[in-house]
Amino acid sequence: MAGTNRILILIVFLTLGFFSWNSSEFFSPDCVYYFGRRLDSLSETASAFSNLDNRGQYRPLGMVLFSFLFYPLLGFNPAGYHVIPLLFHVANILLVYRITRELAADSRVALGAAFFFALHRCNFFVTFGITFIPDFIGCFFFLAALLVYIRGRGPALYGLAFVLWIFSLGNKETAIVFPALLLCYEWFFADRRPEGWRWTGALTRLLPFAAACLIFVAFVFHLYQGNLYPGDTGHPYRASLSISSLVPKVKYLWWAVNLPQGSGLGNALLPVIANSATLPKISVPYPLPTLIAAALILPFAIGFAAFVIWRLTRRDPLVAFGLAAFILTLAPVLPLAGRVMQHNLYFSMFGLALVAGK
Repeated sequence: MAGTNRILILIVFLTLGFFSWNSSEFFSPDCVYYFGRRLDSLSETASAFSNLDNRGQYRPLGMVLFSFLFYPLLGFNPAGYHVIPLLFHVANILLVYRITRELAADSRVALGAAFFFALHRCNFFVTFGITFIPDFIGCFFFLAALLVYIRGRGPALYGLAFVLWIFSLGNKETAIVFPALLLCYEWFFADRRPEGWRWTGALTRLLPFAAACLIFVAFVFHLYQGNLYPGDTGHPYRASLSISSLVPKVKYLWWAVNLPQGSGLGNALLPVIANSATLPKISVPYPLPTLIAAALILPFAIGFAAFVIWRLTRRDPLVAFGLAAFILTLAPVLPLAGRVMQHNLYFSMFGLALVAGK
């Protein structure tokens, strides 16, 4: 155990060392949004919880935390706002480790999952500043809720898991898939439940989560006036299931396995799409170093995909659950018609980390 703790500490320090150079003495342009829309009163706070924000999204808790916790502590000092995402990312690394340890009962698998999650390039993208509060804080509450649920042995812990999940839902809509993820957990790890476990009991535990999920969906449906996504055709977060909108989402797959963006692999692997006059281009050739990096990583990515398929044929519950977590947490962002952004993978990296750790 002492050796495991030392390795985990090393992973954390590697993350801090590797990610901290991404900080600077400046704010990123996007994070200025929070300063210009700080909440100053209870009435404004109540309005934040009952209405969409200026970007046409429902993410009130992040703004509340910024307005009444981060800003009073840090003011306009950029350094602190670079530290906050790093600290939350470290907390998420530890949560990934603990969850994997609970599911796999193997410290080596847990360390592998923590290492993958800690240093993944998409997670590096999230930790520059407070721009991505919904992602790193929402993921923190999401993972904390899952860990508490997995370890839960009574109404109090299940109630705590419920509250933590609600906090996650108040940060980012991706958390709406949490009840489905719990159902996958109960399904894939049913044989590890204590004697006397029954599906009726599991479904009873899931009922409050499912009910709250339906209430939240109905509330969002009301806020968007009959839609689950913004109805404005010019809104970057509107939904679109057209081919031209869905094709660029292929980027998420090679970002997930650390293939560089714009390496030309889209043109090489999907020539029909690349040569189409009507479908959008997925990538454009980048300089030689990017191509070399892609060439080095691609064999590992192919091997990783083959490993996942092999473990699924052997009915590995951890790999199946990790893959389900990856797909579920990515699903809400797939219909978005706007730009394909790496930060949308932050929640999903947890599921892929479970698979990579195996």
